[in-house]
Amino acid sequence: MNNTFAKLNEIWNECSENGTSALEKIVSILSEHKIQLRQKDGNLRQITLSIPTSKENSFVVGLRYIKSDGTYTEDHFLCEKEGTGLKGEEITHHPKRRLELALPEYKGAHKETPDLNAVKNTKSITDVSTHSYVVKNGENS
Repeated sequence: MNNTFAKLNEIWNECSENGTSALEKIVSILSEHKIQLRQKDGNLRQITLSIPTSKENSFVVGLRYIKSDGTYTEDHFLCEKEGTGLKGEEITHHPKRRLELALPEYKGAHKETPDLNAVKNTKSITDVSTHSYVVKNGENS
């Protein structure tokens, strides 16, 4: 089993039991893979972990940023239980709208404007297959 998948699965289970603040751990998991948060034109506002419906045994990590022009953008990363990505990576970045090509249920997610107040008022799950966490003060860690 992919080690990163196992870590994300632990976070998923922790969110299901204790709330979504465990999603903050995803930033350090990404860092272990040399994946950095955006440094230019974007403050991290939301972290999501979801289970795709069109690809079994996988997770999608979403990092949603608010840009200086007030629009939102989301960086997506796919992690599959077995095997690794094309470059032998345990978790792969899908820039721009590339995730939509692999997983059609994510169509429009890249530029979606979230209702962060609604997310703040829910304890844990925002829909049947997603945990979402609003980053305090919208600051990059």
